[in-house]
Amino acid sequence: MNTFNNMIQKCLPVWAVSSFLLLSTALAQGTATYELTFTSTWSASTHPTDFPSNPHFSGLIGGTHNSSVTFWSTGSTASAGIESMAETGGTSTLRSEVNQAISASNAGEVISGGGIGRSPGSVKTTFQVTPQWNLVTVTSMLAPSPDWFVGVSGLNLLDNDNNWRQRVEVDLFVYDAGTDSGPNYTSPNDDTDPAENISRIGTSPFLVDGSVKSVGSFVFELKSSTPQVSLSVDNNSVEEGEAVTVTIELSEALTNNVSIPLNLTPGTAESDDYDSTSPVNVTITGGQTEADHTINTYEDDDIENESFTVQIDTDNLPSGVVAGSPLSAQVTITDDDVPEVSLSVDNNSVEEGETVTVTVELSIPLTSNVTIPLNLTSGTAEFGDYDSRSPVNVTITGGQTEADHTINTYEDSDAKDESFSVAIDEDNLPAEVIAGSPRSVSITITDPDVPEVSLSVDKNSVEEGESVTVTVELSDDLFSNVTIPLELTSGTAESSDYDSTSPVNIEIISGQTEAEHTITTYEDDDIEDESFTVAIDEDSLPFGTLLGSPASADITIIDASMPEISLSVDQDSVMEGQSVTVTIELSESLAINTTIPLILTSGTAESDDYDSASPVNVDITSGQTEVEHTINTYEDADTENETFTVAIDEDDLPTGIILGSSISAEVTITDNDMPGILAPVSVEVDEGQSEAIQISLMTQPSSDVTVTITGYQNTDLEPDQETLTFTRDNYNTPQTVTLITTEDSDLLNDEVTLTLAASGGGYDEVSHTLAVTIRDNMGVGIEDEEPSISITLWGNYPNPVSDLTKIVFDLPEPAQISIRVTDLLGRIVQTTPYGWYEAGRDHTVELGTDNLTSGVYYYTLRVDTGDQVFQRSKAMSIVR
Repeated sequence: MNTFNNMIQKCLPVWAVSSFLLLSTALAQGTATYELTFTSTWSASTHPTDFPSNPHFSGLIGGTHNSSVTFWSTGSTASAGIESMAETGGTSTLRSEVNQAISASNAGEVISGGGIGRSPGSVKTTFQVTPQWNLVTVTSMLAPSPDWFVGVSGLNLLDNDNNWRQRVEVDLFVYDAGTDSGPNYTSPNDDTDPAENISRIGTSPFLVDGSVKSVGSFVFELKSSTPQVSLSVDNNSVEEGEAVTVTIELSEALTNNVSIPLNLTPGTAESDDYDSTSPVNVTITGGQTEADHTINTYEDDDIENESFTVQIDTDNLPSGVVAGSPLSAQVTITDDDVPEVSLSVDNNSVEEGETVTVTVELSIPLTSNVTIPLNLTSGTAEFGDYDSRSPVNVTITGGQTEADHTINTYEDSDAKDESFSVAIDEDNLPAEVIAGSPRSVSITITDPDVPEVSLSVDKNSVEEGESVTVTVELSDDLFSNVTIPLELTSGTAESSDYDSTSPVNIEIISGQTEAEHTITTYEDDDIEDESFTVAIDEDSLPFGTLLGSPASADITIIDASMPEISLSVDQDSVMEGQSVTVTIELSESLAINTTIPLILTSGTAESDDYDSASPVNVDITSGQTEVEHTINTYEDADTENETFTVAIDEDDLPTGIILGSSISAEVTITDNDMPGILAPVSVEVDEGQSEAIQISLMTQPSSDVTVTITGYQNTDLEPDQETLTFTRDNYNTPQTVTLITTEDSDLLNDEVTLTLAASGGGYDEVSHTLAVTIRDNMGVGIEDEEPSISITLWGNYPNPVSDLTKIVFDLPEPAQISIRVTDLLGRIVQTTPYGWYEAGRDHTVELGTDNLTSGVYYYTLRVDTGDQVFQRSKAMSIVR
């Protein structure tokens, strides 16, 4: 095994991570304080294979250092300190190795912290780091294990600009130190001889569902750092005589005053052009983060711009601050005595034969003549279309601010507009002036006699058999007839789908500006839309016309016989274990069989929560318009709802079918494993008697759960105990509560609503309501909501139920009857329609339970007498 001294010679830092997130950086160097948060997510749910009974992590151990030392890295053998940490959780040996590096000036300080006594969990520690030792190595043993650990090696807390990172988050994966053999958490102590290299574990128990999962994260957060000083100016360019404000700023305030030295350095400016005394000391008052310093500039006789630089003197910064960014700024003093030269024209558009007047103008006059060079550049114009000689020199007389130059244009035989541009020649301007704005203009020579021809259609989309009217239009009428050639080009249409003969000549009569042409379309056997294009043939336009806009149009021939395909589901929310029926429907039947592809996409559902194979091909038989496809859902151990989507695969639809309005549906699989309290919904007890009820929990809690009974205060009812405690082991063992009633003097039944509220173990905010009827033993009357004689719900048989059960009840008078079935969370899963029953005993209703999964349900008898509505409920069990 290599010793730690050997590892010091290896200067290759390793980040023992698979991914990390770098957020905004802090503008600081110097000494920085970081808080390290170690969060463990390692649990039986994240890593279920052979998960140990006492999962924990040892105390944190590591240090800050430079690149001259590496405490561990993948592909190298472990030092004695890493071996001790990984096998036993011991920290002393690795601490000694860090201290040895500190003595050699290769490390700054030891990083240590507590462990995580039981995973999942978290622990925090703080440490300081300096730019000299900007790398961090931290480790912790994953226990129990042979020699497995997590950590980072050589993590750089400085960014590319040498500023401290504000936050670094590292996903933690498990490494094998290579010093002890064993494939699982509880393998016996068995030294590996010779030792193997450190490697990341990519197999079970950390390989879950085909990917290696992390066991937690390290988060390094910057808490404080040495203040940084920077410099800015309010304006990098000022005119002569204006002032510049320099702002000196700290990244955070100090408690004491601090003086920052500035150096002012001339560029092209002379010392009397600005306040050039240097150095200048700027004081920032304690508790403040910035201070200003004003630099005045002064007018001179030079006709040119000058510059100087102001910068922080980093060699003489006081202690307690460090250099930030920016540290300097260049300031330009612009000379306001230099005239700017600009250019304008009297008209940007002239007809052939007219002239253009170009005006060259100075912002202020000069005492002597100045000559301004102009460049003329042809665009679409030819040299004979205008005075195109270039360059042209325009002289402005001393004491004047402008001069004109005339450019003539000439008629030609072209029947189109032309253009050219005139611009100041900036490269050859005299030294006395500078270029202003505008510096160039574009001129268009218009041909006044040429009409433009354009094209339009009365409609861009027609059904098979309809016609399209094409209108060809001139912008101005002509003295003679003119023939405009049109080209017809097939897109997806075939030549027999429309009048496709091309070219077509359209004649516009003299004195008229437009003419029409009709294109007829024809029905075919294809079940698809087709397209074609009609356009003006620009290459064959007659002399004396120009192409206008628009010059073409696309026409779509719509096939009126194409059926649409749509999708629907019988229900968009189902319980786990139930099925969804998907109906695929054509707007009209086809003469042949057709296959419609469906795509199933998981939302929050996993692939084993439903029939997720995709794509699914659904066949619709010839002559039929619809077909059904069943998607089964399955129960899982998750306690949450899941979703998936079924949709028509529009990319693979067969030819001859188009999409309808509804092509997809999202389905929610409602979870039946949510935490809940298992207890009756209602119970009846005679006045002065008692009734025992059974209470338990539906799902295993994460810790002890307390169920508190309330709602009986100030009534004739009292439970023999008002709190029950359920543990992880006995959560589903029913506990008995006896409801004790007392007699009263009235002759009415009493109604008491009890609330069973749970807390702890993941059951917070879970509750259950129990309706208790206290029957008056005189039997002569009831409160307003009871009928004159008792409505009795006798129960169902058989119970437990397999596929069919019968519910028996008595009625004191004729009534409408309905039965509603709910699950333990109160969700309605089945309802029978209302039916009329006469007064009498032993009425029977049969209830099918094929669509219900195994479990406990409540059924409620709803009695509507016309004047009042009453309810009675009982529980039943379904066993598959």
